[in-house]
Amino acid sequence: MKIKLLIFASSFALLTVVGCQDKADPVVQVSSTLAGDANNLIAYTVLSGANEVPAVTTTATGTAVGTYNKTTKLLNLSVTYAGITPTAWHIHKGAAGVAGGVVYNFGTTFTTPFAYTSPALTDAQEVDLLGGLNYVNIHSAKVASGEIRGQLAVAATTATGSVAGSYNKSTKILILTVNYTGVTPTAWHIHKGAAGTSGPVVLDMGTTFTTPFTFTTAALTTDQETDLLAGLYYVNIHSVKAPSGEIRGQLAVK
Repeated sequence: MKIKLLIFASSFALLTVVGCQDKADPVVQVSSTLAGDANNLIAYTVLSGANEVPAVTTTATGTAVGTYNKTTKLLNLSVTYAGITPTAWHIHKGAAGVAGGVVYNFGTTFTTPFAYTSPALTDAQEVDLLGGLNYVNIHSAKVASGEIRGQLAVAATTATGSVAGSYNKSTKILILTVNYTGVTPTAWHIHKGAAGTSGPVVLDMGTTFTTPFTFTTAALTTDQETDLLAGLYYVNIHSVKAPSGEIRGQLAVK
């Protein structure tokens, strides 16, 4: 009789343990550190007549926004302009307040926005670029020497951020609190992509930019849950200086 009671007690204890395991907490922690890509520097400038040498009185404006990759040595820019009919446009060598010679010619196709990719820079050209010795100059019939110009600032972002939150496997709800500093967001999303790769937007975090900011998703689909748990989601904060994203971080689930 004692043996039967012992077996029954052991079985009951085992069932109790299994039952507790089945009711394990479905909530897992999600976190990330947001930072820029130290290898892919931000290139940015605002074009105006006031930057010309000598200064030009004009209502024309423009921007040049892009990246410089320290590995490929390629400079990629998106150039925009308004209030001007270009006759030529270039990147020149010269410090702010100094006129200099042409280094790169954008060509004779004048559209806005205009995408430009440089040839691979030499070591000396890279030193000039990173030293602030390059400027974008748009010429016109009105001012042949250049109607609007802007000094290219090329550097890694100093912006940082963090993400902390949770994912409930029962409700399929993801809740994140995002903090950032040193960046003025123009958009922010959760993208799909492995670390070191870019991917499409999966979830838009809206247009209310505050820090800290709490974002709560609708119930994730099965595919979305699989991607999240596999580490294939990252938070990306975009800005005027870096339209494709100034800081990002892979979401780690534990």
